[in-house]
Amino acid sequence: MTRNDYTRLIEKIRDKIGKWTTRHLSFAGQLQLISSVIQNLTNFWMSAFWLPTACIKEINSLCSAFLWSGPKLSTKKAKVVWSEVCTPKCEGGLGLRSLIETNKVSCLKLIRRITSSTSFSSLKENSTLGSWMWKKLLKYRELAAGFIQTEVQNGRSTSFWFDNWSHLGRLIERTGQRGCIDMGFTLHATVSEAVLRHKKRRHRIDTLNPIETALNDIRSKGHIEAEDIVRWKGKGNIFKTRFSTKET
Repeated sequence: MTRNDYTRLIEKIRDKIGKWTTRHLSFAGQLQLISSVIQNLTNFWMSAFWLPTACIKEINSLCSAFLWSGPKLSTKKAKVVWSEVCTPKCEGGLGLRSLIETNKVSCLKLIRRITSSTSFSSLKENSTLGSWMWKKLLKYRELAAGFIQTEVQNGRSTSFWFDNWSHLGRLIERTGQRGCIDMGFTLHATVSEAVLRHKKRRHRIDTLNPIETALNDIRSKGHIEAEDIVRWKGKGNIFKTRFSTKET
């Protein structure tokens, strides 16, 4: 995304502030307008796009100038750095949300919507395929991995190496590329394929034996036709999304 792409957003924010500066607003009033109008307008864009750092800096600069100087929009009258302003009130801030953090959260929401695709977790980060936005999402995969837990049912849509389907976490992180050779599965194997093709055995490498146990636990459940379930674990709640390979 270039400056020309997000100029429309900046112009809208400037237009809003331009209308407010003709009114007599208190400090609390200016703070409320930033929170309820400017940040909500920016969040709407973030719901579909990852905003560049330069764009966020420009928005923060406009908000800071409006908060501290009102109609003059002077950037030299700031009494507190903006990063401190955007902290919770209990921590001494004014309760505004950090746009940088909101940008990350919005990317995680987009990732949550496409977790039905097992190929997402196994694609290389330096892949040249896909759009600019897709490449940005790939950079947030590791952050998103900590929120995603897969409940295996038939195992057909769950990546054996890259999805978090057992208490061991993502297996590729435990074994590295060498694990594919030791276990006899390709990087693109699903849990279903692993259960059907693998025979339990004892390994000399300690990290592989817990994987054998995890596989055996799935095998002991017997045949299940239900689709796998992706659980998105947030603070205080869990989001569920059912998916199948046909939907990908």
